[in-house]
Amino acid sequence: MKLVPQDPNDEPASALLDRIGAERETGKADNPAHKRKETWHPENNPDERWRRFTYDEIISRDKTSLDITWLKDKSLTGLDNLPDPDVLAENIIENLEAPVSSFKEIMAAINGKG
Repeated sequence: MKLVPQDPNDEPASALLDRIGAERETGKADNPAHKRKETWHPENNPDERWRRFTYDEIISRDKTSLDITWLKDKSLTGLDNLPDPDVLAENIIENLEAPVSSFKEIMAAINGKG
């Protein structure tokens, strides 16, 4: 890595940090979560999973605990809906082996073997 001279047209770091702080305070920060549309609606779509909660709603529910057990996914509530244990085990193995295989490919490429 090599340092290059600063472009005199670039915004100074102190000004950038001030601007970012101001954007965060006003809620105008470029954050994908702020752009995401809520899909939950109490009457039209009560089973949808993406819902925004205000700070006051979270505080009124259980203070500031990060325990999210109160969020429920109806598709997972009944044990009758679970696949057989061997199917679950196969899925778990597949989900663990896939990233390991990808990392092996990356390491082989890094080491010039791929």
